Amino acid sequence: MPRSPTAVAALLLLLTIFAGHLPTSSSQDTTAFSNWNATFSCGPIQNITYPFTGGARPSYCGLPDFHLTCDGDNYPELTANSLTYGVLTIDQTRQSLTLVRLDLYGCTTPPARGNSTTPPSTRPSSATAARIRS
Repeated sequence: MPRSPTAVAALLLLLTIFAGHLPTSSSQDTTAFSNWNATFSCGPIQNITYPFTGGARPSYCGLPDFHLTCDGDNYPELTANSLTYGVLTIDQTRQSLTLVRLDLYGCTTPPARGNSTTPPSTRPSSATAARIRS
């Protein structure tokens, strides 16, 4: 049975209204993530990627607890629990890094004692912890 022209017109009107409310693709959205593959380099530590952020490497490209800063040509710095650490090495293949507490570096008298605890988001899984112990 043929449809009436009124029904077809109503259907087209509804489709036009709904199509007007659909989100559109925006080049602005894609440019926001255009430098997702940027690396972080500071001093001897070069071409660092996920999970680290810092420098030209945007915050959406890594974890917030792994934000690195760079002071000139020195080593990168990582701040956790209000303590600043110098990052001496990063081995992304082995997923390991070597840190030194900057408040202890070159210090002849020990500072006040305290504990450093890693945030839950940065703690290794039980399989990784077993690999570290062995």
